[in-house]
Order: sequence, then structure tokens, then C-alpha cells
Amino acid sequence: MPRDVFRFLVVIPHRNGFHVLERTLCHALAACGEDDRVLVVDNASSDGSAIAAVAAVPQVRLLRNSRNLGFAAACNQGGRYAESRYLLFLNSDALIPPNALDVLAGHLEANPQIGQLGLQLVAEDGTCQRSSMPQPDVLTELGFRRRVPRGYRDPVIAAPVGALVGACVCLPSEVFKLLGGWCEDFFFYEEDLDLSRRVISAGFEVVLLPTVSVVHSRGAATSSVRLPAQLESIKSRLAFVKKHFAPWSWLLVPARLLSAVLNASGAIAMLILTLGLKRGVRAKALRSSMTLVWLLSFMRLPWSLSDIGRAQHPIDSVEHRHD
Repeated sequence: MPRDVFRFLVVIPHRNGFHVLERTLCHALAACGEDDRVLVVDNASSDGSAIAAVAAVPQVRLLRNSRNLGFAAACNQGGRYAESRYLLFLNSDALIPPNALDVLAGHLEANPQIGQLGLQLVAEDGTCQRSSMPQPDVLTELGFRRRVPRGYRDPVIAAPVGALVGACVCLPSEVFKLLGGWCEDFFFYEEDLDLSRRVISAGFEVVLLPTVSVVHSRGAATSSVRLPAQLESIKSRLAFVKKHFAPWSWLLVPARLLSAVLNASGAIAMLILTLGLKRGVRAKALRSSMTLVWLLSFMRLPWSLSDIGRAQHPIDSVEHRHD
């Protein structure tokens, strides 16, 4: 891709799912003007979906990785790949409306104090999804308080927030470079909280713009890998605490272990009560038990998303371009 200076680079990390990605690309291109570009960073899809989707939507560039590098690393690959004034990081299951890029650019130009800008996430039926949250603290991370307090609501007008959900977030390229991009200590999960925290620490505002809605199929990316995703979320939360609340990070391990014991005990009790006849109960009991075993192994069993990604054979990344 030429290193031209243009308005937006829309970076879409992806792994598996042709129809989901194709829809996202079509919506992204409908929002693009002549000086906007779209780049898919494919994390070693095993179903050929990224190649097929880009072939069907030929205006898009594709960067293929030979193994799953994780969400943050894929975002950084895209963010460092070309010059643009703004970067929009978009989940491969998120559909932006035609006016999204124009509204984002206008709001950022009018408010130079903003370092990260997000849009309102909604389900397919229009129901609002949580798009922001307060920044976590020691008490929330140790389980003594809810991360998202009961009754918390996204702002109804553009307003600063503690953190943005990472399904659709925009940064000026200068802020992205200042921060060094997304933190690759997080393979999947928590990287959005970390990014917002660092944006605020650098003296910028993190703002949710709720007047533009993005349709988000929440959970689509991990629906087929629930246990590895669940284990990865535990690893990421521990990494977040270690990075931002270092003196207290060791307390999270016994807290998680106790929680896993209680979850596994409850799931096994339900399995016995239902005589193992309900598929959902069987699946929950298996996941809960395996989570407990994994924690008792000190997270050494290679069952998480990052373990699976690292186990894949690496080759060089390849760019596919259709003109």
C-alpha cells in the first residue's frame, strides 16, 4: 500500500467468517470517501474467509498473517502500515453507517483535545449495547466491586468516559503514534481498557459519540471458541492488574481460583440434578471444570486463545491488493 497521506485508514482485524466480514466491508466502503482506505488484517483464518471477502470487495487491501497474533497486534500492524490523519479500528462483526467517517472526522477536527472517540454500539434489533465504562480500579479487579456499576448508562450526548469498548474506536494518528499503539501484552480482551487508560494518562479525552450507531454482533468472533476465549479473558485481566496495579496483582490469582472452584461446584451440582440430560448444562460443567484444571496448572496448559495462536506454524505476512 502506498504511504500516501489520506483521511481515514479503517483497520479491520479478522479471523474466520466470510459472510460476517463481507457485510462489514460493504458497510465500511459505503462510508468511505475518495481519501479513505480500508485494510483487513487477517489473523490466520482457517476458512479462507478473508481472501474470499476481499476478492468479493476488491477495493479493500488485505494483510495476511500466518498465525493468530491477537487483536492488539493486528490493530498495530494496520495502524503502522500507512499514513492517515485518523485511524478507525473496527471489529469484523461491526457495521458502520454511511455517515460515520464524516461525523468522526468533523467531531475530532472541532475538538482537538479528544484522543479517542467511539460510537454507540447497538444490536441487530437496535437495542443499545454497552459502549463505554468507568476505568477499573483495584477493588473492581479483585472482585470487591462491579466493573460496571448497576445502573450505569452510556451518555446520551457526546461526553468524556473512562473507557470505550473496542469494537469501534477512532484515534488521531498522532495520538496512536504517541502511545505506541495498542499494548500487545493483551492478546484478546482488556486491550481496549488499557488503550483508553493510556489516552487519558497522556492528557487527552476519551469520548463516546452516541448520535451515530454501529450494529455489532457481540460475541460472534468467539462463539466457536468459548473455552479458549474464557481462559484468555482471565489471562488478560491478570495482565491488566499486573500492569496498572502491580502491588496487588498476586491477589487476583487466589480470587480467580476461588471463583473457579465455586463455578465448577455449582455447574457439577446442576449436572447431577438434571441427570446430564441438558446440553447447555453439560457444556457449562465441562467449561467450568476445565477452567479450574487450567488454573490449578498455573495457566500452563496450552488451552487459551494465545496459546493456540502461538502453536501455529509461522511464515511471513503477505499483502493482497486488488486495483
